Amino acid sequence: MKFDLPSFLLGSGVGASTMLLGKSLHPLLLELATIIYRCVGSVVARASMNQEYPHPGAQWRRERERRA
Repeated sequence: MKFDLPSFLLGSGVGASTMLLGKSLHPLLLELATIIYRCVGSVVARASMNQEYPHPGAQWRRERERRA
């Protein structure tokens, strides 16, 4: 296998920058992941509550449409 110096240097630079930026970006990424997790959780909870307990007006509308 042939050693390719430019690829090695590029990989080393990317690895070093990831290590340096990783520590400063960790709180930001954690906050972003937390916000996304809470939003998805609230959407799922709202959807399951709507399936279990439909909107009170839905029953009234169904009765009204059935009588008409």
